[in-house]
Amino acid sequence: MQKIVLTGGGTAGHVTPILALLPYLKQKFEIHYIGSENGMEKKLLSDYSYVTYHSVKCIKLVRGLSLNNLKIPFTLSEGIRESRKLLEEIQPDVIFSKGGYVALPVCLAAKNIPYIIHESDLAMGLSNKLVAKKSAVVCTSFPDTARKYKNAVVTGIPLRQELFTAAPMNVRFNEALPTVLIMGGSQGAKAINDCVIQAADLLLEKYNIIHITGAGNKTEIKSADKGVYFQLEYTKEIQNCLHAADVVVSRGGAGSLFEIIALQKPAVIIPLPKKRSRGDQIANAEYFASLGCCYNLSQSMLTCQSLSDAIDKLIKDDEIPKRLRNRQNINGTQKVLDIIYRISEEKKQCKN
Repeated sequence: MQKIVLTGGGTAGHVTPILALLPYLKQKFEIHYIGSENGMEKKLLSDYSYVTYHSVKCIKLVRGLSLNNLKIPFTLSEGIRESRKLLEEIQPDVIFSKGGYVALPVCLAAKNIPYIIHESDLAMGLSNKLVAKKSAVVCTSFPDTARKYKNAVVTGIPLRQELFTAAPMNVRFNEALPTVLIMGGSQGAKAINDCVIQAADLLLEKYNIIHITGAGNKTEIKSADKGVYFQLEYTKEIQNCLHAADVVVSRGGAGSLFEIIALQKPAVIIPLPKKRSRGDQIANAEYFASLGCCYNLSQSMLTCQSLSDAIDKLIKDDEIPKRLRNRQNINGTQKVLDIIYRISEEKKQCKN
């Protein structure tokens, strides 16, 4: 059996697409995952007994002035050494990297081992940029990203099969009202949560609300006479919430956006502001808004009334559902698998 090393992490968006590939990869490969010691990727992979998890030193770039950034050269060097040692022990046929600072030392250590990278966002992340030219294939979710690299293929994002086979939620909503799913990504979003708290009375007059707050962000909102309020801090079964929703309010992470669009859900996208990110969520949201697939609401313009108005407009807009049905290159699971299989077979042929 061939061997594959998977890597990537920092946020759920870097790991969830890999989870979509695992049921298929296990049929062909002995699977190893290289991640951080205490990152989200280790927690998410803990449910997969057939994946051998290894940790290496890694460090995240802090945008702006930070003394922590002075540690980067030393920690990165140590991470590369640890990754090189692991790769020599495992002897994988191929590496698949989902990006993020966790993946950088692994790809930099990959001498004579072909690696494939996948970029979810329209604007490529720093770690992927640093290793893109030497990768066997650059898989992208957006055509505009692929145009910048000679070795790029537009694949879309791998989506978990469970996304399309959700179970009913154990909640009794008011069936006379639309249901709105509000979420801020795997770690929550304070600005969105605060707005929901302030706008709860206004929103529950018109909608049921499923509110995913992020870990440690419980609220005291109660269901109203009309709308039902249901709160979760985090769920591994986001597909159930998405299927129950008529409209979604979300950050602009590519993983969430592609899941929302794959399920043809109208959405209000509130991207993370550029001062708190590299601007990737803004670019993602602007791209899909330009195609008429969602509404883009800047966080600087986020108020109780602007959020309520945006949801109202979505519910009344008959054109967005039509545009969503026409979207292609959303689910990239099979395309990415085909590339992994091809590169691993080429490696196998070289060995022989």
